[in-house]
Amino acid sequence: MPSISCRRGQTGGRPAFVGTPRSGTIGDLEKNRVLLDWLRWQVGQTERRIRELEMHESQDRERRERAEMSWKVQPRRSSSVALLHRGGSATYPDQ
Repeated sequence: MPSISCRRGQTGGRPAFVGTPRSGTIGDLEKNRVLLDWLRWQVGQTERRIRELEMHESQDRERRERAEMSWKVQPRRSSSVALLHRGGSATYPDQ
């Protein structure tokens, strides 16, 4: 049986292939085990990225909700009175 092992270590968490097969070829079983280890690593990376994106989306949504709940005062002009606008109003943009 070939001496192939897949270890996590100095490659930033990615599987690293250590050793060489004795017979010069890798069997189907070893190939599939290495592939399975890599796929598990890839799934972990994808799940981590999804969690990051969900967190950013949640933060953006909360920021928008807070902005819409706030009020802005448009200063009084010589020809008009001061006006009160909701924070999300397009009539009086944030400055």
